[in-house]
Amino acid sequence: METPAVSSQQIVQTEEAIELSAVRLLEQGQSIRAVAESTGLSRRQVTKLKAKLNKEDCGPFGEVDHPFISQQQAVAKTLALSVRPEGVKRSELWAILKARFGLVKNELTGAFELGMTKHQYRYLKESVRAAGQAEVTPLFVPEWMPRHDALEANRELLRAASDLQDVMTEKVLEFCSRFPGTSFKWVFQELLNLAAPGVYPGSVEALCERNLEVAEELSRRVGRRVVQEVKPVFTSDAELEALCV
Repeated sequence: METPAVSSQQIVQTEEAIELSAVRLLEQGQSIRAVAESTGLSRRQVTKLKAKLNKEDCGPFGEVDHPFISQQQAVAKTLALSVRPEGVKRSELWAILKARFGLVKNELTGAFELGMTKHQYRYLKESVRAAGQAEVTPLFVPEWMPRHDALEANRELLRAASDLQDVMTEKVLEFCSRFPGTSFKWVFQELLNLAAPGVYPGSVEALCERNLEVAEELSRRVGRRVVQEVKPVFTSDAELEALCV
C-alpha cells in the first residue's frame, strides 16, 4: 500500500501548529531553551518567535488592545497555582497577569509594566479565594518571604524593621532639633521618599532636583534671617495631606 503524499499545505499547517505551541509555551514563561527542546524548533527560531511575541504584545503606543484571556480563565489558572503546598508569588503569575491585563509603557521610566491597578489585582485574588475549595485554601505568598523557615524569616524581618525604625526616628529627631519649625511627620516621610526605593511614586532624582531648587530660592530670599512661621489652620490631617500630595 502506497503512502499518501504529504501536500505542501499540510506541511505549512504542521509548522504553524508547532509555532503556535511554542508561542503558548513562551507565554507561560518558559525559557527559549525549554521551548526549543519541547517543540523541536531551533533556539534561533524560538528567539524570533519571542521577539515577534513581545512586539505584538504592545501596540504602537505601548498598550495591549485586548486581553488574551478572560477573567474566568485568569482565576482558574491562578487558583491552580495558589492551592499548591508552596502557594504562589506574584512574580510567578507574570504570564497570567500579562495575558489578562496586557502591558503599558511607563512614561517616566520608559519600561513596560502590567496594565493592572492594585484594585484589579486585589479583585483577582478575592475571586480566586471565592473559587477555591474548602479543603485547600489559596495561598498568596509575599515576594520577600522564603518558602523555607518562613516563620523565622518573618520574625527576623520584624526585628530588622524595628531596628531600622529606631535609627530613622533618631535621625529625624536630630534633624528637627537642628532645624526648628520642621515637622517630625513630614521629615520622616521625606526621608522615606529619598532613602527607600519604591516609596516615592515618581522619580527620586526629580524630587531631589526640585527640593534643591526650592531650597536655593528660599535661601536667596530669606538667607539665615529668622522667619515667623505661619501656622496653617486645618480641621484634620486629611486636609493637610491632600494639599501636600
